[in-house]
Amino acid sequence: MFDAIVQDGLLYFCVPALVFLLVCFYKTRDKDILYFAVADIFYILGELCFVIFNRILNLPIDFIFFFSYYVTLYLFLKNMTKNLLKNPALKKHTATKTWLLLVIDFFIIETLSYLIFYYFDRYPLTAPPVIFPMSSTILSAFLYPVLDFVLLGYYVYINKIYVVSGRKAYLPLTASVLVCTIGDFLLAFEELFKVTVYGIGDYLQFFGLVTLCILLFLIKNNKTGFDYTTLDVTRDKTKFGNFTIMVNSLVIAYVVIYLYCLNHFADQLLLMNTVRESGIILLILSILRQNLLNYDTQRQLAELLKDARTDALTGLYTRKYAFNLMQSIFQSSRYFDVKISALMLDIDHFKAYNDTWGHLSGDYVLIHLSRIIQGVIGTSDIICRYGGEEILIFLPGKDQNSGKLMAEKIRNAIGAFDFHREQEKPGKQVTVSIGGATAGAETNNYMDLISQADAALYHAKETRNRTYWFSAADGIERR
Repeated sequence: MFDAIVQDGLLYFCVPALVFLLVCFYKTRDKDILYFAVADIFYILGELCFVIFNRILNLPIDFIFFFSYYVTLYLFLKNMTKNLLKNPALKKHTATKTWLLLVIDFFIIETLSYLIFYYFDRYPLTAPPVIFPMSSTILSAFLYPVLDFVLLGYYVYINKIYVVSGRKAYLPLTASVLVCTIGDFLLAFEELFKVTVYGIGDYLQFFGLVTLCILLFLIKNNKTGFDYTTLDVTRDKTKFGNFTIMVNSLVIAYVVIYLYCLNHFADQLLLMNTVRESGIILLILSILRQNLLNYDTQRQLAELLKDARTDALTGLYTRKYAFNLMQSIFQSSRYFDVKISALMLDIDHFKAYNDTWGHLSGDYVLIHLSRIIQGVIGTSDIICRYGGEEILIFLPGKDQNSGKLMAEKIRNAIGAFDFHREQEKPGKQVTVSIGGATAGAETNNYMDLISQADAALYHAKETRNRTYWFSAADGIERR
């Protein structure tokens, strides 16, 4: 038993590390260092229990201490978020997408680990592997890679949710957890198939664990370029693109493994069948992962397109997008000799309304006024927010009479609506002035039509709550 403890390489790292952490705590009195010290103690106890109770007495008591080790690191990461700012660019779906990708990546790592296990620990293969009945020891062995990825997932989640500008530690820390996960998978497979010769799994687990602890300690001491007070949203895509590159590299590694096995072990049918089956699984997971990323990309593009087309407050078309539509429609109307009209609408005494009831009430009026207009006009009509409280409406297929009727319908609907927000209510109704124009021989383009409607609006506002129509012969015609 004592010889087994002496031969445990991890203890040669954990014990000096514990002494180092205690010395650091004594000098700095930093309570965060206690997280690392407690985690180190749990890991030492777990290793001792693994050597004494698991290997000798076949009792998986070590899992209790190893689980406590993961919980302690999780609490450290959670405590780290207290002084972080929430990422203002965060979307509601970000956390769900992150965890879904991590689940897929987890199974990719599991499949590759199985291939590594077959090549290093079970070669040469002469018979199918014998799977022993599931026991508490085997179950606990497979929980370790799960805990590795949960810890990694929470770290990635923190970097997504909160503003963390540093990029130096993200890639090596993620890589260290992936290496540690592969090592834990190899040890779990060795336990499942009862392989007595422990090989590369121990080394990968040791390397990943040591690197993880060192990086977390450096993050704690802010020696990796992290600045928790600096807003750096623009680097988010670049920073998290590294993880996708690593996972894709693992898939490429499979291709290398397959070509190597095909060249050297083509006669080993059991090995080649395992490699091919693993390739099918990796292909399915890679397609699923890529489709998830493509869906997220398409959703983001749809959101950007919507933001570019519509006004954030009113939901109406933006001026730029509406002008592009108007130009095309105006040219088509001239070609097919179809009448086209335009309305320019302005809220009467809107500045006084804002000064009296506040800008939130003014926004409330703009939102509901836009909805009223959208409910009145046709589906082929174009409406956009022209200015602050000015709204432009393009009416394809409507002549002067139809345009006047539409303008009056809009004005009456707005005048009849009871605008009030919570307990606030204006002393008088909200009214609008509308200027209209129909394209004639003197109208050369859509901008001329807009200018004519704007000129009519200028005269409409002389008496307010009126509709005026531009006439080439009579100037401004009062209605």
